[in-house]
Amino acid sequence: MDKLKNWLFDTEKETLSYMHDEITLDQYTIDDYKLLYKIGDNLKCNHIIICYIDEMFLTRSLDYLKGICFVLDYQHIPLTNNIYLFLPKTINYNPNS
Repeated sequence: MDKLKNWLFDTEKETLSYMHDEITLDQYTIDDYKLLYKIGDNLKCNHIIICYIDEMFLTRSLDYLKGICFVLDYQHIPLTNNIYLFLPKTINYNPNS
């Protein structure tokens, strides 16, 4: 579990190889709506996204990202009040393991 936590919260963008598939992790701090377009592009490329969303931008940003998640068949997983994980449905997420 510690290895997963380190991977999820590492501050640098990483590409991991697992069973011949590439997984790209992108991390963002949303404090401007302009950043949402870039996040949307990365979601279309099947990236794993972790976002810290500033309180002032939380409602509209989540509405936008949840809409993209619905269309692209992504999971949106709240980790804390302002931190969200966006995963493709093909990746199983089980917080209890």
